[in-house]
Amino acid sequence: MAFAIPFKWLQRRFPGFEAKSGVTFPGNFYKCGDETPIPHYGCWSMVNSASPDYHLSRCFWELVLE
Repeated sequence: MAFAIPFKWLQRRFPGFEAKSGVTFPGNFYKCGDETPIPHYGCWSMVNSASPDYHLSRCFWELVLE
C-alpha cells in the first residue's frame, strides 16, 4: 500500500520539520467508524490489544519518507 502526505502539509502543522527522503520513523494509520450504522475500525499496522488502542507504540511499523 502507498500513502502520500505532502511535506508542505507536515511543515504547516510541525514547524521546523525537514522533509528529507529516506527518513524513517514509527507510526500507524487508522480509520474509526464508531458513529456509523455498523461500527467498524481498521488500521495499517495490526494492533495487538484486548480493546482498540491505536496509540500503542509497540504496534507501530516503520514509515519511510520519499
